[in-house]
Amino acid sequence: MVSLGMSAPATRARVLLACALFVVPRAALAGTPGVQVDIRSDSPSATLKQVVETTGSDQLACTPPCGRWLPRDALYRISGDGVRDSVRFRLPENGKRTTLVVQTGSSARHGAGWGLIAAGGAASVAGFVILMNGWGAIGPDSPDKMAELARWETHWKPIGEILSFGGVAAVATGIYLIVTSRTRVRFETTEW
Repeated sequence: MVSLGMSAPATRARVLLACALFVVPRAALAGTPGVQVDIRSDSPSATLKQVVETTGSDQLACTPPCGRWLPRDALYRISGDGVRDSVRFRLPENGKRTTLVVQTGSSARHGAGWGLIAAGGAASVAGFVILMNGWGAIGPDSPDKMAELARWETHWKPIGEILSFGGVAAVATGIYLIVTSRTRVRFETTEW
């Protein structure tokens, strides 16, 4: 071992200082080990956004086909014009290359689902009210009970039934649209 005129503790201190000045900042800049990300999507407007955890906002990480190295420990989501935002996710811990297979959900389809639920719910309530009012309007002391019943059966009962059952069908369709309009992300990870 060559002596530079320094004691062993002084040499160790200089090595630690060199590590602190050169190695640590580079490691801090590099973050945690990254992964090469590719995106395969059914919509060209789908983008990968990195979520800034301190503010909850997001910034563009990459657009398809991507091909960038990204940190694994960050939070991400898929979004874009007309694309319903995905749930937040982290990149897989294993592998050196990950392909995000994205099946986009439609924001318009999601909004239509909520519209059908609102309209269908209102129609069902209105139909139910019409049916209940019809039954209640024919009182026991009505002079022409049979004529009122016939009029209700031919005019109001079909309207109430159509509104009630049509409203239930609209609500069911709305729920189906909402459930099927979410954006799905699947990972295909390889070592290279």
